[in-house]
Amino acid sequence: MEIMRKLTISKVLLLIFTTIIIQSCKNQEEPEATWYSNHAIQKYIMPDSIIGLSWNFIGEDSILVGFCLDGEYVLSGEAPNDNENKHPMYDYFVKKYHDTTWWGKTYYLGYAIAYPIENISIIADKDYDEAHHAGDDLSDVLFVGIQSWGEFVLNDYPKNMEHCQYVEKPFKDFSKNEKSLWYGGIGFYLPKPTLTHNFNLTISITFDEGGTISATKHIEF
Repeated sequence: MEIMRKLTISKVLLLIFTTIIIQSCKNQEEPEATWYSNHAIQKYIMPDSIIGLSWNFIGEDSILVGFCLDGEYVLSGEAPNDNENKHPMYDYFVKKYHDTTWWGKTYYLGYAIAYPIENISIIADKDYDEAHHAGDDLSDVLFVGIQSWGEFVLNDYPKNMEHCQYVEKPFKDFSKNEKSLWYGGIGFYLPKPTLTHNFNLTISITFDEGGTISATKHIEF
């Protein structure tokens, strides 16, 4: 019962933390105008770096980590008076995700990661716990929290489905659709280490197109 209570608290705090991270990833100077389009997603990002990497504790048992993905924006150019800003790669991503038959209100604020996530690797440079030594991948104990348009867009826009869904579970349990079209903010929690209090945590994200981006955060407590 106590384990389940701690897990529930961790999941609630991850939701709050991820929401804060997602809000921080938005460009607040973007226009909030809305318009109607055949494409639900009006802006993609081709990620080339991890930024805003931060961490915090959940009580005594878990560590929260959050970050944004940064890179080149791919705009539709459909916003009012914005035709000149259409990116040459936009039509490619529209076809990749079959985002062609939506007819509804849309906007630029917020974006989708252009490539599905193939793998997330989390590695500490010190012995982490009895099951994870220096250099071992910690992804087997990782809970990921993200928002994704994947299920909505790739299932032809179900009327009874949230457009951008919050997904929280071990990454290994994500479906193919849930690995696609993530919003730019990513949060996760993992157990607090038992064998070190001063270490570097390296996060690597690999995309289905083959590219990998990484960032390292020093953690000390």
